[in-house]
Parts: sequence; structure tokens; C-alpha cells
Amino acid sequence: MKKILIWDPTGSGHHTEYITLLYLMASKDKKNQYVFSIKKEVIEKGGFLIVEDTNIKLDIIPDNVSSPQHRITSLIQSVKKHSPDRLFLIRIEEILSIRALLSLCMQNIEIQGIMYRIYLYEWKNERLKRKLKDFLYSLAYKMPMVKKVFVLNDMASAHRLNQVWYTNKYQYLTDPVTMEAIPNPQNIRVELNINDDTIIFLHCGSMSKRKGTIEILKALIKTDEDKNKRFYCFVGKVNDEIISEFNKYIDLCREKHNIYVENDFVSYKRLCGFINSSNYILLPYKNTSQSSGVIAYASLYNKCVAVSKDGLLGRLVKRFNLGNLIEPTEDSIAAFIQNDHNDTNIDGTKYLKSHNHNEFIQIISNALTV
Repeated sequence: MKKILIWDPTGSGHHTEYITLLYLMASKDKKNQYVFSIKKEVIEKGGFLIVEDTNIKLDIIPDNVSSPQHRITSLIQSVKKHSPDRLFLIRIEEILSIRALLSLCMQNIEIQGIMYRIYLYEWKNERLKRKLKDFLYSLAYKMPMVKKVFVLNDMASAHRLNQVWYTNKYQYLTDPVTMEAIPNPQNIRVELNINDDTIIFLHCGSMSKRKGTIEILKALIKTDEDKNKRFYCFVGKVNDEIISEFNKYIDLCREKHNIYVENDFVSYKRLCGFINSSNYILLPYKNTSQSSGVIAYASLYNKCVAVSKDGLLGRLVKRFNLGNLIEPTEDSIAAFIQNDHNDTNIDGTKYLKSHNHNEFIQIISNALTV
């Protein structure tokens, strides 16, 4: 019997979904003991009953654990407190500090985790300092205590990283579609009094610099007045780093456009209502090295996405024919918005079949529970 510590200091987003799936895995694996060291929000907002069981313990991470240094301290304390045989990190980058690595080296522990940022997409444009960091990070993953690095949603990069570093530690991990489409979701057009022939553009999820939120607003400022043709919805929590800019540009946009803002955590049920009621979902992410769970939600309702053409997200949308590829710039976004759009025929079935949550659970279970 092994003791497995699943640790994550994030209480929102897809981390919550992954922890829910890992809890399902743990509840069926009575051969091993599990400790979930997680934020209280995961239990409250996860949409699933996460409770202690005969082989599962919960260890709540305090709300004030947010800065990198506090996260490292929390991780080290959790490992010392529970003395696990194996440590699983929802975001394996959490170990990438000298302090964390030195402390974990002194523990007899195996480490596995999910790699979100795939630096291969940014390598040629990165500065020397960033390249050096990526090189040192990859050396850290070569350490004997690191047994498996799951590359999220990118089979080609997992294969390439194994070739570059002469290893087999990197393994593809599907980004799971954890929810099912809600039948007869809320009609946002009725709620907001939007005509059926009005085109709705949606920008949803957490909003930040790397998500291209500000570029969308700047693009709208450049476009002509279109209150009779289009409607723009911004739904999700606005990051503190851009909140002042966001509010300034929203006020300017409202002079020419119909704008709706819901700056708050959005339930899955309500999010489905917005996605189903929209025509296009704007995802002009600046960070080209990561995927997005929003394309899964869009696939559930066969909705067209507009994403940055370079990087992982662009490759996925092109491969599965999920929408349009654009530059993550205000000019490119403005041009896309002002095009005379005909509803694109989107079929998300292929993407949904290849990204089911059972495969996610099975891949991790095969590596973690043996």
C-alpha cells in the first residue's frame, strides 16, 4: 500500500475539475491511501461531494497561501506532515525552485504532475534568460525523484520532449471534458433582451493579460458602432492585474457597442447558457504554449471559437475544425469581428470523443497507483 499526496494550492478553474476526477480515481482505489491537500473552495465549488473516506484524508490549505513563496512553504509542510510515498501535483511547475527541490530531495518520495506550459512553442522567440530557465527546469525534471511529467493536450510535444531529453518521463495527457451538455440551457438572449438575429461574441472564463482580454476591448474601440448588429458578453472573473484597464476600456466601448459584463465566478450551468446563446467565442490568448478548456465547452454546443493561430490552441482548433484562427492583436480581432459572418458549421463530436474524462483518469491511474 502506498500513501499518495495530491497537492494543489489553486481553488478555481480546471484545477477543480482535475481534482474531482482524481478524487473519483482515489475512491475506487482501496489498495492505496490518499491525502488531498487542497483549498476549501475546491470542496465548495467543485460541484461534487468531496469527503473523507476509509482511504482518503482531506488537508485544507489556508486561504492566504497564494504567493510563490507561501506555496512553496505549504508544499514542503504538506510533504513533511504526511510523509507520502508519492506526490502528485496538478501543476508540476510548483516544484521548480531551489528551495522546493532541495527539500523534496531529502524526502524518499516519487513525484508526478501535469505540465501546462509547453515551452517548445515559444522557444525561438524567447529571450536568453527565459531559455536558460526552461533549460534548468527541464534538468529538474530529469532528477530521479521525478517519475512522470504529463504533457497536457499535446501528444507531439510529449514525444518531442522525450527525444530532446533522452527519456520516457514525458507522457501525453488528454485535457478532459468533465461535464456534459446541459439540456435546454438558460436562454441568455431572453434574459438580456437580445434579438435572435443579433450576433453575440463571448469572452469567458478568467480574464487576464495572457487571455487577450485587453486586446479585445481595444479592438472594439477601433470598430464602428454596431449596436443593431452585434452584442458582446464578458463573463468571468477579471484578474486584479487588469481590472483598472478593463473598467476604463469597457466604459469607452459602451459608447459604441452593446456590452454585458459579469465579473464573478460563473457556475457551469450559467456558463453553458452563455455559450449556447452565443455565435462566436473569442480566445485570442497571448500565451501560445497552453491549451484552453473553453474549447471543450464550445464543442459541447458546436459553437465556433476564434483563437490565436500559433501554438497549441491554434493546432487543436485547426485539427478538430473548431473555428477560426486569428492573430492575438487588436487589429486582427477587429477585422474578425467586422467580417460578415455566416454561422460556421461546427461539429465538436470528434474532439469530445478524444477528450473524455475516463481516459484522463486511466492515464494517471496507470502511472500513479502501480
